[in-house]
Amino acid sequence: MKPAWLWILTALLTACRPLEASPAPPSLLPFYISPAAERWRQPAYDCAAAQGIALEQSSPAKAILLIGLGEVGSPAYLLGEEEIWVVGGQNVGAVETAEEAQALLQFGEEVWVFAPETDVQILFEQGFMQGAPLSNGARLAANPQEMITHLSATAEAVGILPGWWLQGAVQKVFRAVTAPALAHVSGSHPAAEAIVACLQAAGED
Repeated sequence: MKPAWLWILTALLTACRPLEASPAPPSLLPFYISPAAERWRQPAYDCAAAQGIALEQSSPAKAILLIGLGEVGSPAYLLGEEEIWVVGGQNVGAVETAEEAQALLQFGEEVWVFAPETDVQILFEQGFMQGAPLSNGARLAANPQEMITHLSATAEAVGILPGWWLQGAVQKVFRAVTAPALAHVSGSHPAAEAIVACLQAAGED
């Protein structure tokens, strides 16, 4: 049996032992990614985690790191490319010419598009429609997932989607535009620039 003084000494030494430092929480980085650039979302989170950074979803105006299709700010860093497709419901088949695809969006019974200020819609109208009007009765989908829902529900419906989102009952009709996926870093922010470099390296693999 240990003497009493040894028990006391052990207790004192234990009490004086320095506490192990808790790991520092990851730094938060305001981040926005367009739904049209969704294929780069998980890679961005992975690259950020490798840098000890947590991405915090933000608005485009407040984001330090912004990823989207087409012009997102200057300077912009190329991450890759995304295709934009004319798509349709189950009864809409593929067409061979741009003129046929444009006609579907001009005269189709049910046409779905995105808000005119979204990157995918701007690129689609500039790069594919090139001034040709869309259907006067075109309806607005809030995001690609909603577009998929509407096209899957109506077999004759026509719309547009970025390639990453092609799924379910949606049919490919015509490949309209190949757009650059770009990243923009607001101001001088080495951590955000490191994430961009990681994304670019991952795209080269």
